[in-house]
Amino acid sequence: MNDPYLPSATARSLYADVESFFQFGDHRTGSRADERTILWLCEQLQAQGFDTNHINWQTPQFHLDRCEIEMGDLKLSAFPCWLPSATGEKPLQAPLACWSEKGSLAETIVLFDSSSVLTGDQINTVVQDAHARSALAVIFVDPDPGGSIAARNSRPPCVEQPQSLPCAIISRHHLDILKVTAAERTQVTLRIEGTYDPRASTRNVLGKLDRGGRWIVVSTPISGWFGC
Repeated sequence: MNDPYLPSATARSLYADVESFFQFGDHRTGSRADERTILWLCEQLQAQGFDTNHINWQTPQFHLDRCEIEMGDLKLSAFPCWLPSATGEKPLQAPLACWSEKGSLAETIVLFDSSSVLTGDQINTVVQDAHARSALAVIFVDPDPGGSIAARNSRPPCVEQPQSLPCAIISRHHLDILKVTAAERTQVTLRIEGTYDPRASTRNVLGKLDRGGRWIVVSTPISGWFGC
C-alpha cells in the first residue's frame, strides 16, 4: 500500500520544475534570468512534443543592482518603488524628515509611514508632493506588521518612465529608529543603483500541440519580482 504522506512521482517532478525555475534568479522582465527561463521553458515544451516559437516585445525596465539605506554604521535593506529613479554614481546623503511636517522639505529625504495600506496611487501622490516641496527622495515604510517588504508598482505615468525622485520601501521593523532619525533631522544615505532601459527586450513563448479539432488555451506569466 502506498504511503499517503510520501510525494508521488508527479509531485516530485513538479517540485523539481519549481526548483529549476527558482534557481534562475530574479525573474524581472528583460533580465538574464528572464531569458534563461524562456530558453528552459522552450526546452521543456519541446520535450513534450510542442512546436514552439517566440513573440518579441519591448518594455521600460530598470535593472536593479542595489537598494539600501545607511544610518551611521547601520545598513538597512530596501526595495525601490517601480519604476525606480536611481540615485546616480554617488549615493544620496541628506537629513531625514517626516512627510507630515508642514512647509518646505528642501534638501531632505522624506519618511512616509502608511500604517494601513500602501498603493501605487498613494506612492505617486506622496512623491509628487515631496518633489513640489523640494525634497530629494522618499522612503516609504511598508505597512506589513510582520516586517516584510512588498514590491509595488506605481501608477501611470510612472510605469512607462521612472519616478521623479528616488524612492524606496523599507521594513516596518525599522520604523522606530527611522522616526527618531527624522525627528532629529539626522543625515541618512540612500542608494538605488542600477540601469534604466526604456526599451528592454524580452519574449513570450508560444507552444502548440495539435492533436484534435478543439483548442484548449493555457496562459501563464513567466516573469516575477524575485525568484518566485
